[in-house]
Amino acid sequence: MADGLMLLMDDRGQLTLAEVAAEGYRRLGQVEVFPDGQDAWGPMALVSGHLVLRDMTRMACLDLSGG
Repeated sequence: MADGLMLLMDDRGQLTLAEVAAEGYRRLGQVEVFPDGQDAWGPMALVSGHLVLRDMTRMACLDLSGG
């Protein structure tokens, strides 16, 4: 969770941004971070607007700061 939003990544490397509230789940966007990803379930780290994530063989850092 970050700023009231949830970041979810499936084991194939697709990242989803969602808003989660008592009323339900609303997907805001999706992006394929790791094409043909494998075992991309490792923990993510969000630091100063940068999201660090990985699959079995690769690592990525995404700038989510908007600036």
